[in-house]
Amino acid sequence: MKWNFHNIRPQRNQLRPSGKPWVNYNMPETIGYAEQKIPLEMDVIEAIKPCCRFEPLPCDDDIAQVATNIMGQNNWNHPTTPFEALNLYSDLRRAIRNIIT
Repeated sequence: MKWNFHNIRPQRNQLRPSGKPWVNYNMPETIGYAEQKIPLEMDVIEAIKPCCRFEPLPCDDDIAQVATNIMGQNNWNHPTTPFEALNLYSDLRRAIRNIIT
């Protein structure tokens, strides 16, 4: 998982994006690129699921539960765009810091 967050430096004379691979793939709009993913039908997803390895949440289970509770208390929804995700992260970070300080 850490590999997806390493920084790719800009290269001269290369038509490749720099930045972090996870951001480049999941939120290309934030770095000036267009979305390139295509939707898949559920039967295709179900067929390939046995071949996949699912990682746990990228944070501690307790923090995930606190974040879920804060979202519920504030009627915050799960993000549907990269910018909503960044805003939610900022709001959750601020709320959690207020709890622990």
